[in-house]
Amino acid sequence: MAEPLLELDRVTILRDDRPILDDVSLSVARGEHTVILGANGSGKSTLVKLIAHQVHPLGGAGVRVFGRSNWDV
Repeated sequence: MAEPLLELDRVTILRDDRPILDDVSLSVARGEHTVILGANGSGKSTLVKLIAHQVHPLGGAGVRVFGRSNWDV
């Protein structure tokens, strides 16, 4: 089975000591179409910022894009 395009493993993001995303896991396979839907304030933008590495999860939670957790840009 191919490496997932995107993989989040038990990710938690805090803002002002409040959980914005709490224990979120997600796996998106290559070629799979995925939509992010939710009410205002539900964490959609935070999820996109997490994927873009603009915010960072707590502890040892994993975020892997294209099979990599770190990028040297």
